[in-house]
Amino acid sequence: MGISPGNYIIRVHHLHLWLASHSPFVSYVVYVIFCG
Repeated sequence: MGISPGNYIIRVHHLHLWLASHSPFVSYVVYVIFCG
């Protein structure tokens, strides 16, 4: 079973939500890096 882009994006999004709940600053840094 390969990892489709959709599943990868969902997995990253869930990881981001987990980080956001534990460390808002880390979440903000990740957002700035990916969204400019």
